[in-house]
Amino acid sequence: MNYIEGLIVAGKTYNGAHICESEPNSFMMDKAQAHAEYEAIHGQGHQGFDQRYSELQLQVGPYQYAEICAESWPEQKDATPEELGHEAFKCWQTSPGHWKVCIIKHKYVGYGVAQGNNGIWYFCVITGD
Repeated sequence: MNYIEGLIVAGKTYNGAHICESEPNSFMMDKAQAHAEYEAIHGQGHQGFDQRYSELQLQVGPYQYAEICAESWPEQKDATPEELGHEAFKCWQTSPGHWKVCIIKHKYVGYGVAQGNNGIWYFCVITGD
């Protein structure tokens, strides 16, 4: 199982989460993965989301887009994909803004996961409605 599959499996089994019932979109997957890789180098955050939003509007359509990000703990550097996915959802559940995105099924979704040289895993999920 790869790390994106682990995130999806965790999301499909995490109590109250419905985001992983959304339809994957390849362009959104590319954008989410690219941002997860950026975070793995520069740290967690929504850096450049305005640019991604504009690109999504042009390539996917005139939807409303949201982005949620999370990171693992240093001691989880060797965790399984599903364990890491569960941790991401656990983190999102502690943030009302992020959890609001997790609890509904969206029209489209894209996932990204990358590990930094520091051993920390970074997660990015982009949704479109």
